[in-house]
Amino acid sequence: MSTPENYSAESSAPPASSPTAAALRELQASYDGLRVLFNMVLTGAIILHLSLGIFVFRELRVVRRQIEESSRALANYHKVVEPKINELQVKFTEYSRQHPAFAPVVKKYFSTNSPVSSPNALPHSGPTAAPPVPLAPASPPPPKR
Repeated sequence: MSTPENYSAESSAPPASSPTAAALRELQASYDGLRVLFNMVLTGAIILHLSLGIFVFRELRVVRRQIEESSRALANYHKVVEPKINELQVKFTEYSRQHPAFAPVVKKYFSTNSPVSSPNALPHSGPTAAPPVPLAPASPPPPKR
């Protein structure tokens, strides 16, 4: 196909002084501004997400360290402290059998717990007290004369 003789590259573009050229320049400036704004928002979102990820990672490390410390303390309790408490409870129970005056104290503090025989055993609850018997309603006073 041949191009027409009166066709020129300059004739396809609107003249610089026409209203459409000004609108096109304004549209191009707005587009460039939006592109810059979008890039800034995108960069800010990336920085925000990276900061949040670093924060969560640090908190995760702190929580893991606390869990390790707690599990060590719990293991120490089960190995060292719990056997001593059970031994003390057994000694108090034996002492209360020999000295009946001490029995109410043992009953008050150790009635629901018995020494644990194995580390995985659940505490044995002692006998529960019977519910109180309701009192009979008092008879009304005799009428005065």
